[in-house]
Amino acid sequence: MTGEPAGCSRCRELIGQEREAKAAGDQSLAVDCRVLLQRHRDAEHHRPRD
Repeated sequence: MTGEPAGCSRCRELIGQEREAKAAGDQSLAVDCRVLLQRHRDAEHHRPRD
């Protein structure tokens, strides 16, 4: 995922968690991370939904 500010630790954290979940085969957790990331972007970075 791209477009988040380089200094945003929450974005990096959620992206990392999503990658780890995918690598572990936990699709449910990966989806949860994507949802949390989108909510964070909407609230903190005022990004429109894809």
